[in-house]
Amino acid sequence: MGSSPRVRLAALAMLLTAGLCAAIVLLSISRKAVETHLNPLGFRNLSGDVAYVGDKVCASCHEAIAETYQRTGMAQSWGPLQTAELIERTGDGPIQIQDEANGFTYEVVRSAEGLEVTEFRETASGDRLHELRVVASYVLGSGHKGRSYVADFGGYLQLMPVSWYSHAQRWDLSPGYRYRNYRFSRPVVPRCIACHNGYPQYVAYSENRYRKPLPTGIGCERCHGPGALHVAERRRDPPNRPPLKKDFTIVNPAHLSEALQQDVCLQCHLSTEVATVFKAGAGPFDFEPGQPLSLYRLDFTLAGRSGEEISAVSHGTRMVLSRCYTQTAGRLTCTYCHDPHRPSWELSRSDYNARCLSCHTADQCNRPATPDSSAVDFQLFRQAHRASDCITCHMPKRDPKDIQHTTTTDHWIRRDAILQSPPRSEGPPRPPDHYVALIDFFGVATPGEQGVAHVMFGHTWRRADYLEQGLNLLGEARRGDPNNPRWLYWASLALADLGATEQAYQLCRQAVALAADETIRVQLSEEEVLDMYLDYINYALQRGTLEEAGKAANELLAIAPDCLDAVLAQAHLELRAGRHLAAERLARRVVTSNPSKALGWQLLATTLLAQGKDLEEATTAARNACRWDPLDPVPFLTLARVLAARGRHPEAERLLRQALEFFPRNLDLYVGLTSLAMDRGDRTAARRWLRLAKERSPHDPRVQQLEHDLRGTSGAEQPRP
Repeated sequence: MGSSPRVRLAALAMLLTAGLCAAIVLLSISRKAVETHLNPLGFRNLSGDVAYVGDKVCASCHEAIAETYQRTGMAQSWGPLQTAELIERTGDGPIQIQDEANGFTYEVVRSAEGLEVTEFRETASGDRLHELRVVASYVLGSGHKGRSYVADFGGYLQLMPVSWYSHAQRWDLSPGYRYRNYRFSRPVVPRCIACHNGYPQYVAYSENRYRKPLPTGIGCERCHGPGALHVAERRRDPPNRPPLKKDFTIVNPAHLSEALQQDVCLQCHLSTEVATVFKAGAGPFDFEPGQPLSLYRLDFTLAGRSGEEISAVSHGTRMVLSRCYTQTAGRLTCTYCHDPHRPSWELSRSDYNARCLSCHTADQCNRPATPDSSAVDFQLFRQAHRASDCITCHMPKRDPKDIQHTTTTDHWIRRDAILQSPPRSEGPPRPPDHYVALIDFFGVATPGEQGVAHVMFGHTWRRADYLEQGLNLLGEARRGDPNNPRWLYWASLALADLGATEQAYQLCRQAVALAADETIRVQLSEEEVLDMYLDYINYALQRGTLEEAGKAANELLAIAPDCLDAVLAQAHLELRAGRHLAAERLARRVVTSNPSKALGWQLLATTLLAQGKDLEEATTAARNACRWDPLDPVPFLTLARVLAARGRHPEAERLLRQALEFFPRNLDLYVGLTSLAMDRGDRTAARRWLRLAKERSPHDPRVQQLEHDLRGTSGAEQPRP
C-alpha cells in the first residue's frame, strides 16, 4: 500500500537459481535480489529507494504528452469536487432518487458548499423519522461514463450512495447499491482507490484514512515507475546530448516483454468478479511497472460459461479468450490498439479498424447475419459492413453486470460476437447454482492461495461447497506450512461459516498468537490482520472470556491505532466490564475522528446514560446514532431510553411507534413500548403492547417478566413453565 511499512510480496517469494539442486523457500528476499529476478532489463528506478516526483515535474519536459494525457479518463479518475467540471444535471430544485427496498429518498442539490446529498425516510403520516445531510468532497470517475462521490470524515474516505450516469443522463443509486445499500458507510479502501488515483499517503491499518493532499488522478508514474532518478540524471545531461537508445532511469513499457506490458494495464483492467487474493504481505500499491503482477496478486474467475458475464473492467479476462490474442502468443497487447496518452474517444473508428486490417482484409468480411438473428443485430451488421466498421460486429457494446445505465466494449474478439450475447441475469448478482471450479487467471496460485479464494467466494455467498473445498486446499497448505497464520485464519473463517464455531475459535486463536510476532505478521495483508483480530475478539466475547478479549483488543490497538473498529471493540469491552468512563473516552475518540461512525455515537449515548450524566449530550449522541444507522432499531431504542430518563415519555413512545413502521417484527420495540406505558401508569396500553410482544416471542424472558409485573407478581414468584 502507498505508505505502508509492510514488506512487499517479493519478501515472501521463492527464488529459483540454476545452480541449486533444490528450491529453497525464503522468508525474505532483499530488494536487490528482486531487482535481478524481476527486472531483467535493469531499470534503475525500481531499486526501492527512488522517490516519486508527481505529474507536474514530468510535464516540464514532456509537455505535449502531458497535455493529451490530462484529457484521458485515467488522468481525470479522481479529484476535488470544488475544482471538478460540472457535468451533472441538477436543475433548479433538488433531484430525487428512491431506494424503495429500504424506504429512503435521496435529494441532490448543488450549492455553494458543493454537492449536497440529503437522505430521509418518512412514516405513513409524512413525518421524517430520519434525515441526514452530507456534502461530497471528491469525485470518483472521469465522468465519461459517469462518476460517484466521496465524503471526507477527518481523512476517512467513504463512498456516497448516489452517482451520476453520463450515458443515461440521470442520477441513480451508486453501483451495487440497489442490492445492498451501504449508504454513507462504505469505506474507500486502498484496493478501491488504487485504480482511481495516484499514490496516496495512506495511514497504515486505518482501513480508509488518507493524509492530505491526495493525488488528482492516475499519474505518469503508475505506468513508468518512480521518476526522481530520471529527473535528476536528465537535468545533469550536457547540452545537445544525443538521444538515448534506451533510458534505464525510468520504465518505458515499450521496452518490456508483452506479458509485462500487459501487467501494467491489468493492474486496473482485470476484474475477475470472483476473488482477488493478494500474495502474502502484499498490498494494492506494491506492484511496480516492469514486474509480474502475479507476484503481488492473484485473480480468480469461474470456469466455462459461468465466467462469461461482462463487468466494467473485465477487458483483460475477455481479451485473452480471443483468437487474436491466443494465435499471436499474447503479442496483441492493450497498447496495440490504445494509446494510453490519448483519450480513447478522441480516436476515430478508422484508427481502430486500421489495427484490425493490419492482419485481416476487408473482403474477408462477407458473412451476413444469420436469418434467425434479431432485426437490430441485422441492421447493425449491415451498417457496420457498409462502413467497414470492425468494432461494431466483433467487439460490440454490452451492458456490464456491475454498473447500471452504461455500456462497455466487449474485448472478447469473435467472428460472430454480435450474435453471441453473453448470459446476463436480471436482479442482484448471484453465484452459479452448482459448484463450478475457480480458475486462477495467472495460473500460478498455490493450494493455500486457491483455498483462500474458495473461502472468500464461499463466505460471500454462504456456499458450503466452496467453503469445504477451500478447507481441503487449506488443509493441504497447512500440512506443508502448519504455522502459517494466513492458512489458519481462512480455515477458521470457513469453519465458522459451516457452524463449527469451537474449531473456528481455536484456529483463529492460533493465528492471532502467531501474528503477535511482527516478523510473522508480514505474511498477512492488513485486511487479514484486522479481520482476524476482530473475529477473535468476537469469539472471546461469545465465550464470556472478557480478559482474553481485552488482551487481543489491546494488541490490535497497538498494531492499528487508527483503525476505529479496533477502538470500538475496546470501548465495547470497557462497557461490558462496567468501566463506563473508559468506554466513554474511547467512544468520544471515535466520533471525534470520524463522526459518521454510528456505533461510536451509540456507545457514547449508552455510557452517558449509564453514568447518569449530561443526558442532553446523551440525547444528541443517540440522535446521531439514529441518523448514521437508521437501518438498525437499536439506536432508536437507546434514544427512547434517554428521552424516558429525561421524563419525556410521550416523545419516546412516539419515536418507537414510528420505528415500528420500519421494523414491524422487532421484539425490542414492543418490549420498550410496554415498559414506557407501564412507567407512565397506562396499564391498558401496556397490555396491548405486551400482547403484540407475546405474539412474536411468548417465551422470551423479558416478555414473561413484563407479564408478571403487570399482574403485580415479582419475577422471583413466577411459576415454572
